[in-house]
Amino acid sequence: MSFEEAGNALPMLLRMIDISLLGKKTRLDTKEYLSVWISGTTIKDNLTRSDWIRDINFRTLVSLLPLILFHLSVLAFLPHYLYTFHPLELKPFDFIHPFDFYRLSIYALHGLVLYSGILMGLIPLGLFIAYVLGIQYQWPFADLLSSTSLQQFWSRWNRSINAHLKRLTYDNTVPIFGKLLSTLFVFLFSGVLHDYTVYLFQGHTDWEQVAFFVLHAVLMIVEVIVFKLFKLVVGASLHRVVPKPILTVGVLWLILITSPLFLNSYLRNHVFDDIFSIATQ
Repeated sequence: MSFEEAGNALPMLLRMIDISLLGKKTRLDTKEYLSVWISGTTIKDNLTRSDWIRDINFRTLVSLLPLILFHLSVLAFLPHYLYTFHPLELKPFDFIHPFDFYRLSIYALHGLVLYSGILMGLIPLGLFIAYVLGIQYQWPFADLLSSTSLQQFWSRWNRSINAHLKRLTYDNTVPIFGKLLSTLFVFLFSGVLHDYTVYLFQGHTDWEQVAFFVLHAVLMIVEVIVFKLFKLVVGASLHRVVPKPILTVGVLWLILITSPLFLNSYLRNHVFDDIFSIATQ
């Protein structure tokens, strides 16, 4: 199975399960089905979102053109440059030393390639469907580079998939297990789905995806506890005491330190070699 087929399997499987279950609770016509497919929300909920792209017209598309060209340029040139001039030793269950700035920067560039690939794979079809339906378009990612907590970062990552995951797992488990265990289950479920795609194009999996997502679930739980203890001891929110740029650097630093767990499965199989052709098909 090609990476394109395997890479499409996860979001398609997730959306199909979610929409099937949602359809049993709420009758979905074709427009509602497409709205949930691209944004994770019904048309009624979609139109209440204030931070989404509203009027999708020719002017909107022109305004997005520089950004789209930038990400296409990233996909066209950066993977070849990284593989040729900055090859990585892809150890299993690897982490980056916090002060190994060379490896941190190389993995950050690989992360940019992944980010650009996801954007270019989602935006064209999403904008077209939103234009046809006359609904708002949710940008796949919110402002990741201003995240001041892991919880905020992951809530902004691939938001339509987040909506499906939340409805499928978190909403169904939180009444039984509470918020913390439900958060752990959501990330475990996501890790299993990602490892499933690795298995599809590799023939086996090392469970690094599960390790990555479970680790971040645990880190998020620890983060919540630390924030609450800090407020209890100091009497003020940590976000009020610590400058936001410092919190943002800490979050992105932690993401990069653990990024080999997520990225190495794809780098070993030279997934990013073909990501430009996949994104532009």
